[in-house]
Amino acid sequence: MGSTGSGHFSDYSQNTKASDNQGGESGEDKCLKAFSSRLEEVPNCAYFENNQNVPPSENEVTVSFNGSRICVIDVNSGYEIGYLPTKFNYLKACIDSGISYSGIITSSSIEPLPSVSVDISPDE
Repeated sequence: MGSTGSGHFSDYSQNTKASDNQGGESGEDKCLKAFSSRLEEVPNCAYFENNQNVPPSENEVTVSFNGSRICVIDVNSGYEIGYLPTKFNYLKACIDSGISYSGIITSSSIEPLPSVSVDISPDE
C-alpha cells in the first residue's frame, strides 16, 4: 500500500508556507480550500485495529499531524482512521500556522478492502 500522491518530489516540499507560489500555481491559498480524498492505510490505523471495522458514513472527522503523516481522526472515538495522500502534505504548514480542518466521512466500506473517503474543509 503505497502513497497515492502525484509521485513528484513536490509532494515532499520543504517550503514553510503552503501558499508560496511555485511553478504554474494560481496564487490561491491552498490552506483555505476544501477537498475530498480517499484515505490511505485504513487497516493499519487505530480505528480499524480497535474495531475490526471502518467508521460509518456521516461520522465527523478532524485532520491532524501525528508527527510523521497527515492523519484523519474520527471525532466520536478519537482514533486515527487513515492518512491523507502525500499530495496533501502542504496541510502541515497550514496546521502549523493555526488553521484547523474538519469534515465528514462520505463513504466507507470494509470489502473488498477497508476504505474510507472524506470531505474536508478549513474551519472558520
